Amino acid sequence: DKLLELEDFTEVHLLDALRRRHEDGSIYTWVGSVLVSVNPYRDIGAFGGEVAARCASDPRAREPHLYSTVLQALAETGDKHAILITGESGAGKTEATRAILQFLATTRRGGAAAAAASCGP
Repeated sequence: DKLLELEDFTEVHLLDALRRRHEDGSIYTWVGSVLVSVNPYRDIGAFGGEVAARCASDPRAREPHLYSTVLQALAETGDKHAILITGESGAGKTEATRAILQFLATTRRGGAAAAAASCGP
């Protein structure tokens, strides 16, 4: 799940690894502390209640997922937090933002149980 662990970290190998992950439906991976996401252009259940509950119940697991990024940001000290979502047109920025806001609203209200019940497409 970590692209930095590639044997040969070149652009060619990085893009090949992302392509293979995309074909497998594994759209998230870490590059250090940065989450890389590839738009699957189909619903793969990445934002369902089960995934939300799993991420919320064990934030230290650092599963490569948008929800883990939210929990990581909230674990930082201080009052203000930010998550930067970038990409080309059609990359899934709006969907990612919607999922993050829904996850944040439900987990802050009631933890993992609320996330499981409320998060989803």
